[in-house]
Amino acid sequence: GAYLHEKLIALQQQFPTIIQEVRGIAMMAGLKLDRPGDDIVVKMRDNGVLINCTATDVLRFLPPLVATKGDCDVMVGQLEGILAGI
Repeated sequence: GAYLHEKLIALQQQFPTIIQEVRGIAMMAGLKLDRPGDDIVVKMRDNGVLINCTATDVLRFLPPLVATKGDCDVMVGQLEGILAGI
């Protein structure tokens, strides 16, 4: 969980105007965005990564407890690519 949050905080530092806050505990994480997140959810799904959006502007990550650092890297990498295109 700490590794995932570390990666998401680094992503927030890379995109501070889009990601307003990193939330969560253990492997449950959320990113508060400055915009609705539905389009990001669809793009992530199209890239093979399942996440969802709550409260219109919070991306929610609930990876399985057996997720590896590599799995987290793939998820964050996919998100990074999508945010770079916004």
